Amino acid sequence: MSRKRYPLEPVSSCGKRLSVGDYVRLVRIPPLKQMPPETKIVFRRFLGRLLQVADFEQNGLAELYVARLETIYVEPEFLRLVRRSGASATRSSKGSRRDI
Repeated sequence: MSRKRYPLEPVSSCGKRLSVGDYVRLVRIPPLKQMPPETKIVFRRFLGRLLQVADFEQNGLAELYVARLETIYVEPEFLRLVRRSGASATRSSKGSRRDI
């Protein structure tokens, strides 16, 4: 297994490029050996739910707001693009939403 290179590329589990504002689903929980139990609970609670990408950290982790004052950071490979944000949804020259 190869080591990850940081900063990570903002690419989803399906190979789609992610942008701030996109809507994604958390499709897998990161396999962190030293993950505290309370962190595992948060990841399990939001597994499969629709979340919006708030930002990307310098190391490439996606910042997702999961509750009013709660944020999780996750590698983009654990996310699946569901819907582009309004600003990035109209990228194709024919007006279709290709990347969705």
